Amino acid sequence: MSRNQPAGSNLWSLAGILALLAMGISLTLTIYFWRVIGMQQPMWPLPAAYFIEMVALPVCAALFMLFRVPAGVTLTWIAAGAVLAFSILGAWTVGFFYIPVAVLLLTSGLAGSRAMKSSILSGILWGILAAGLQTLIIFGAIHTVNLDAMI
Repeated sequence: MSRNQPAGSNLWSLAGILALLAMGISLTLTIYFWRVIGMQQPMWPLPAAYFIEMVALPVCAALFMLFRVPAGVTLTWIAAGAVLAFSILGAWTVGFFYIPVAVLLLTSGLAGSRAMKSSILSGILWGILAAGLQTLIIFGAIHTVNLDAMI
């Protein structure tokens, strides 16, 4: 580390690179699944909404981490929790393939927290909150679509 680099600069760079990798994997997976699933069934509302979210979260996290926005660390933890919940709840379908995205976002959040010397526990709590909210949204959306189908 040179004299001109602030403390934690390497960790910020690592956090940005990990978030960028998560974004790349998420984009690749989503484009592939959209093409494959789109040929077999209608994409709107649920599959498309989930896929848009699975791209938007890593893209926002990567941009915030690359530009070293302090709130980006919290956003990365939130994105990690939401993607992890999607990965677990959708594990029997496409969710399983998003586990690497969640792991990369978790690692990016950890590196960003260390770079900022902020609490890792608060990041974990943000991730748990996001995972819980994601779970409620998924179950609510499925319930609403099933009610519409029954009417």
